Amino acid sequence: MNYLSKRSQSGVTLVETMIAAAIIAIFFATIFELNAVCLRYIDASKESVAALQGVQDRVEVLRNLSFTDLTNGNVVQNLICQNKTDRGRYDQSLRYRCKSHIGNRN
Repeated sequence: MNYLSKRSQSGVTLVETMIAAAIIAIFFATIFELNAVCLRYIDASKESVAALQGVQDRVEVLRNLSFTDLTNGNVVQNLICQNKTDRGRYDQSLRYRCKSHIGNRN
């Protein structure tokens, strides 16, 4: 009888608790890493969309130019030199090319 009364008591051992905690920790670590990867993809797609929008804007400006303005090198060069990044800073290589072109023009 003593054997049956000990057997009827149920509980969770320390080993079972540690295994359950490890499984839960692995689950949450996976979820957090998946979230970080998704945020990186979102940032990359935002940059891609911004770059594509900039190119589309530039093409639209070129489409609206008359043929004489389009064949005039100064007008096209001025349009190229007006390139700004999304934060309002000029691209360094483009700034150098614009300054060298403007210097050659004078």
